[in-house]
Amino acid sequence: MELKSRIAFRKHGSSGVVPVLNHAQMRCVSDDRSWRGLKLEAGSTRSWLVEDVMVDGHFVSINLSDEPLRLHASDASGTWRSVAMPPGSFWINPEGQPFSLRVEMPAYWAGALVDGRFLDNLLGGHFQLNAGFGIVDDQLQHLALALIHQADPKNLAADTDGRLAGSLIQSFVLALGVHHGQRAQDFLRRGGVTQHQLQVLLKWVDSHLDGALKIEDMAATLGLSPAHFSREFKRTTGSTPWGYVVRKRLQRACALLREGGTICSIATQCGFADQAHFSRLFKQHLGITPKEFQRTGTLPTAIRPS
Repeated sequence: MELKSRIAFRKHGSSGVVPVLNHAQMRCVSDDRSWRGLKLEAGSTRSWLVEDVMVDGHFVSINLSDEPLRLHASDASGTWRSVAMPPGSFWINPEGQPFSLRVEMPAYWAGALVDGRFLDNLLGGHFQLNAGFGIVDDQLQHLALALIHQADPKNLAADTDGRLAGSLIQSFVLALGVHHGQRAQDFLRRGGVTQHQLQVLLKWVDSHLDGALKIEDMAATLGLSPAHFSREFKRTTGSTPWGYVVRKRLQRACALLREGGTICSIATQCGFADQAHFSRLFKQHLGITPKEFQRTGTLPTAIRPS
């Protein structure tokens, strides 16, 4: 039976799942098991390109190739940089952070999606993970390899009650948090971001749309960690923080386009990395290019206010 990726990737500002790994040759998928707190997949790809995507949890990937994996990564501002992952090294993407990656060479990898609440419960409080590429951690590597072995379809009958997998998952997640995280401030309110906090934040965002806004900056205005802030912002508003920022920037861009400004200057005024980044997101979210909108003044789809 051919295995398929089960980890859900989605675009910022959208609840729809995007087929990020449909082309991958999967070697193991833990969704066939009743694992708690972690999903794990291993597979190979010839190339990979994802832009402005997120997953619901912390994402940890290991390079299983015998050669260094060279890739390009983009931050929230749209700036790309070259990074390298030695064999056996990790990429850690904390919960609530979007990512863009471009890989133009064959890769053999495993990815683990770690539930944020599961990690917090194991560590006895809220922990924030440190993002990075090419992270070398021998203990975490051994535990990851053991989990991959456990998820292999050939070993399905070796752990019928799931106790061995459960022990390995706890050890892996504990090592991840202890080695690559730090204690962060707990939620100020269990039910989500308060209305007063939300109004303060949204006013602050509106006044900073022309700058390089980051999830960390938004969370800091409320005294919360990025992971907890992202989780609670979505629960309160129904949108991810970055999805909200993108929509507000596009709303402002539409108003400026109607006033007749140049596309290049509007991209800068609205906080996009450059004209190409602005045009790509405009077409992705609104269905037409900025030039087409400036000519017609109408949209095929409306920007929903947040």
